[in-house]
Amino acid sequence: MPENIVWVPDRIKPILYANAKNIPPGHFFLIYQNDVCNPKEKKHFLEKSCPLPPSSVKTVEALIQRQTALVATYGANGLHWHTTSTAPFATGLGNEHPIENGFAFLTPYGLPYLAGSGFKGILRRAAEELALDNDTQNDDGWTWVDIWWLFGFEGAVNKGSQWDSDSDLGHAFERDSYKLAANANLHELLQRLANIDKSMARYADSSDRTAAAQGFLQACLAGSTLRGGLQWRGAVDCWDVYPQPQGNRMVVEIMTPHHGPYYRGDSNPHDSHSPIPVNFLAVPAGSAFHFFAVCHAQKLPQGLQNRWRALLDAAMHHACEWVGFGAKTSVGYGAMQKPAPLPQPAPAKEPRAATTSTEQPIAPVEEGIIWQEATLTYSRNTSEITAGNPPKKTKPLKGDLAKAFLNALPEKQRTRLTKDGAFRNVPVVVKQDGNTWELLRPATTG
Repeated sequence: MPENIVWVPDRIKPILYANAKNIPPGHFFLIYQNDVCNPKEKKHFLEKSCPLPPSSVKTVEALIQRQTALVATYGANGLHWHTTSTAPFATGLGNEHPIENGFAFLTPYGLPYLAGSGFKGILRRAAEELALDNDTQNDDGWTWVDIWWLFGFEGAVNKGSQWDSDSDLGHAFERDSYKLAANANLHELLQRLANIDKSMARYADSSDRTAAAQGFLQACLAGSTLRGGLQWRGAVDCWDVYPQPQGNRMVVEIMTPHHGPYYRGDSNPHDSHSPIPVNFLAVPAGSAFHFFAVCHAQKLPQGLQNRWRALLDAAMHHACEWVGFGAKTSVGYGAMQKPAPLPQPAPAKEPRAATTSTEQPIAPVEEGIIWQEATLTYSRNTSEITAGNPPKKTKPLKGDLAKAFLNALPEKQRTRLTKDGAFRNVPVVVKQDGNTWELLRPATTG
């Protein structure tokens, strides 16, 4: 800790001195440091803000475990990509701070993170670049209509978007607009938008759907009067991203603008300007990143039901390799290794045969694997049973299957589970089904 600590009451300073090694980097950076306006102290200040204490490392691990368990409850609609950064990662540099370069830390934990909205924006940008290359607008790749269904309709955004005729996206969208007019998914989207905005009825209710769709697209290209008021959220939710910094510490990066007076508007650019090093925080290359998203597939049209997973996976791969995450991506920051392809969801199972017995047959152990120390939970309200083996968790066992599972437990375990609602360290047989886990039976009986 520095000798002089400001911004906190005097009675707190001894506590900070005693616990300096347990302070998260965000607390150091945003609250407890001083003398940061002195250029000579800025780098020292940032270096003090780099280490992640053990408590912060455990918090990051717990957050990721919680996300992993939660996304599994969405089954095939949950998406989880795990990758490693190949370049430093920075975000929130525009946040206000005395050193004039901020960083995005998760409040109140003081941990580096990328907001879910930022992750969604990057994924959308990757999808737009892939749609730009799909000049046929066929279903074998991203189309502009796919982007609207999955990420929402952003009619108010102009500069740099598909509505900007001076941008690459704008040129590609104008090129493809006549092909989009025949897209059945666009016709269905117009129907959905008409349920929200009555002014859309003239496009949605027309007997000539292709002509109506072409009229809608031309009205959107003509200005923001129509498109600026349309609100469509999209089917994809992206969650906050919590990096696991390599070596459990952040790093100090440097940028060196050579024409400071010119950028400030004080003079013309010339070679006599002195370069001014500017330090800022970053997450180092080699850090682990877990990205989670959920697609509410029931909101999608039939034409996207079997394609959305492959589309999002392609967008994620493109984002990692070419777009980048966070700030300063134009100079290489935020690049990631390609994540492993998403596992394909398991095909729908045949319905179980009806039986008159209250006990259902229990699958043999060969069909699954054993969790040796699972935690069983029992809901008295619904009589449902789940098993947890962090970060994994099975989907609830219901009805006769739950009764059969209870009957297969030893009497002592069965009594404790139904009385207390939970029982730990129980060996159970489970089976993975796509992104979900099924609870089959206890691993021991008697």
